Amino acid sequence: CNHFFALKLHLSTTALNKMRLSRLATVFGCILLLHAIVSAVHYRATTDDEEDRNHIPRDIFAEGTFGFVLASAGFIFLSSKLEVISKQKLMQHKKFENFHCRPDFMIFNHRGQKREERS
Repeated sequence: CNHFFALKLHLSTTALNKMRLSRLATVFGCILLLHAIVSAVHYRATTDDEEDRNHIPRDIFAEGTFGFVLASAGFIFLSSKLEVISKQKLMQHKKFENFHCRPDFMIFNHRGQKREERS
C-alpha cells in the first residue's frame, strides 16, 4: 500500500492523468472489440442467407476496427518509455574480444557439469 502512495508522489498529475486515460482507452477498446466479436457471431448465427454469412455489416466492422485501434493505442501509451536501439550505443563500451560473448545464450546446466561433480 505504501508503494502506491510513494509512486503517486513521484509522478506528476499529468502523468497520472495520462496513465488513467490510457487505461480507460485500453479497457473501452477491449470492450468494443469484444462486443464487435459477439455481434458478428450473433449476425452469422441469425442470418439464413448463405451470401450474407460470408461478410459482416459495416457497423460491426467499424466498431471492431475502432475498438482495435483504441485498445492498441491504450496499450502503447501504457507501456514504459521505449529505449533507442542503436548499434553505436550498444557497442560503445564493448571491447573487440567481447563481440561474440552473448550471456543470454550461455547454458550452465549441461552434462560437462555432471562430469566435474563425479571427479
